[in-house]
Amino acid sequence: AGRMVLLLRPLRKEDDPYHDRLLEDNEKSMFMLQIQGHFKYIPQGTVYAGIELARDEPDGPSSHEIPVVKPALLTKALCRALLKATNQKLKNVKYSFGERHHGGSGIRPHLVAPAWCFFDRIVSTRPHAKPPTIDEPLYESMGSVNARMQSGSRGAWNTKDTYSFCAMSPYLDLAHWQLKNLGGIVGHAETVDLTRLLGDAALRLVLYEQ
Repeated sequence: AGRMVLLLRPLRKEDDPYHDRLLEDNEKSMFMLQIQGHFKYIPQGTVYAGIELARDEPDGPSSHEIPVVKPALLTKALCRALLKATNQKLKNVKYSFGERHHGGSGIRPHLVAPAWCFFDRIVSTRPHAKPPTIDEPLYESMGSVNARMQSGSRGAWNTKDTYSFCAMSPYLDLAHWQLKNLGGIVGHAETVDLTRLLGDAALRLVLYEQ
């Protein structure tokens, strides 16, 4: 059992000054996703977190069809730049552009890392202590954040503590379906339309053990 909150940066500050302030406090992020809860069992493998692509049916759940990102949709320079930036921030990153196998099975396009390294903030709260408020920014010292992200560790989880996770980014603009502020990453391209990268596939957050 757990809770989740997704905050998107308002199109204009005056539309929602309260939540815009929360995002301003977090490196001018375009969104802030926070998840809070307990593990039902102690993971034996590595808990991964990240994103994957899926195709949605018009009137139903995600289709079993495996989308594949073709090189024509992603320039090689853009691929290299985005993956390089991700690898500089995170350790033990795993990715695939998707594979289709006979019989309809395959591997969805994805980019994941150990959850211990993936999330921008992680706060563990001992039993009987009050966990952070889910709709307020989480606090973790930058020294702790940098050490955790660069550790490549799978983390040490338990079923007693309450875990609060935060993912945010100044680059992913979900409201406009764009990547933004890429000047320092991809040459002079400040903005890239996500439809150009993903086609008609849906973007999903995943959290799983492997």
